[in-house]
Formats: sequence, structure tokens, C-alpha cells
Amino acid sequence: MKLSVDCIFCLIERLYRFIKIVDLGYNEVKIIFKYIVDNIGEKPLYEIHYGSLKLINLFDSKKKLLSLRRRIFLMTKKLYDIALSITSSIRSMGIEDVLSRTIILSILVDDPWFFIESKTDNIDYTKLSSILSNPAPPGLEVLKVIDYMPSGSSLAYFPGSLASLWVDKLFITMLAEKNIDVNVYIYNDLIGFQQSLGDLKDALMETSLVYHVLNKPADISFELFKAIRDNDLILIRNPIGIDCIIEKLEELKDIALANKIILVFRWKCPVVENILGYVHGKYFVISTDLLISKLFL
Repeated sequence: MKLSVDCIFCLIERLYRFIKIVDLGYNEVKIIFKYIVDNIGEKPLYEIHYGSLKLINLFDSKKKLLSLRRRIFLMTKKLYDIALSITSSIRSMGIEDVLSRTIILSILVDDPWFFIESKTDNIDYTKLSSILSNPAPPGLEVLKVIDYMPSGSSLAYFPGSLASLWVDKLFITMLAEKNIDVNVYIYNDLIGFQQSLGDLKDALMETSLVYHVLNKPADISFELFKAIRDNDLILIRNPIGIDCIIEKLEELKDIALANKIILVFRWKCPVVENILGYVHGKYFVISTDLLISKLFL
């Protein structure tokens, strides 16, 4: 993907929040920006994003990112406990599309910065219940296809941030109950607030699934094509490699294969939107707003 000035500013804006939280010194910030400048034109955006976050992790001497990851983990565990109770009640009523509603909840809560900046962890039970009890909102109806996946089929899942980890556990468990295999494609190391292999094992250790380790964003291209070939449906939430994934989707010549993919992204990006327009009809795209604040008192 060709880098524009907007792409660079967007990347710097994303990284700035991490730099501020970790409270890096002048020399460390200079190293990160030099890395970005030196690699513009040499590496794709997703590689620069990944490499910059690796540097921030390296410079985090006080382990603030690890502390915040733990906070997010515990706060979203509470969200899972409440959502589990609600979905159990709804399923007892015979409602058939609870699975897709749970995935919608996972998409809506996928905002780690809200959990970090939130002054309270009191979840509004009524609003959470409303999301799980009502049909899919406009634009998200495509997820209902997951409700009707037949027994014995398989789903490839590229997860999002740590904020959605525990709700992911909810729908992965429900898929397992339907005898649907879930193949999770995930990073081995800690990158920003993305889910890591360790997070996955902590939350899903008693759930049957197969995971594939991504050591760096470039691995996504290989794993993506493998996932398309080996699975019946592919749900992609990973933001670090999103531009890599979109570029690879353009290479697909078989529309039937491309239409097995549901791609979820959360930010507005003119470059991405242009590419999506170019390959319109080959795969599904879901744009979501940051709605998690409505779930909290």
C-alpha cells in the first residue's frame, strides 16, 4: 500500500498515545521517529507500525504497558461474567441468533483506550442486555451468517485487541458447542494492546481450539491464504496488519473464496476506503463506531 502523508500522520497519532502512557524520554522518542523516517518508502505501513510498537515495548522500563494490559484483562473479565449470564437467559428463550449478537458485542467493546481512561468499571446491565437481546443493527447483519454455520464447519479468526478477549471467549465457546472448529491466528509477542498468544491461553485454556502463531505482520499474508483455503469462514479483526490483509485480498481472483471473508475495521482511512471500493463485492466490510461508552454508568 502506497504511503501518503495522511498515512504517516495516522500512524504517528496511534503511536503518540502509547508514547505518552509509557512516558518515554526525548532520546527514545527520537529513535522511534528516526525509525519511522528511515523506513518510509522501504517498508509497508504495517511493518513500520509493528516495528514502532516493538521499540515502545523495549523502552517501557517501568512496564506500564504490562500493568495496563493486566487492568484491561481484569475489567473485561467482569464484562464476560455479565454477558455470559445474559446470553444464557436469552438462549433459554429459544432465540437463534445469539451467536452473532455476541460477536457484535465483541466488536463494540474492542476499545482498550476506553478501559484505560475509564474512571469506573460499573457496567450498565440494561444497556448490555439490550445489545444482546435485539437484532443486529444496520450494517452488521452480515454476521448472522455465523449463526447458521453447520456442524463440522470451521471458522478462522484473526482477533482484535485485548479489550475484546473475554467476549471472544464467549462466542468461541458457543461455536465449540455447535461442533464448529475455531482456528485463531494470533501474535506470539506483546504488541501494544493486541491480544497475544499468552492472553489467548489465559482466557481460553479450557476451550477446544487450534491457534496459529504470527511472529510478525508479514506472516499474515501466508496465513491469510492458508486460512481461506482451509476454513469455511474467515473473520478478521487484526488492525496492525489490516492494510497488508486488504492488499492480499486484491490478489484473490476467485470471488467465491474472497466472499468467505468478513473484515472488521474501526477507523476511517481514505486509502483503505479507496481500495475497498476497488475490490467492492469480493468481501464483506464492517465499519463500527466506538460505542462501548454506552455500556458504562
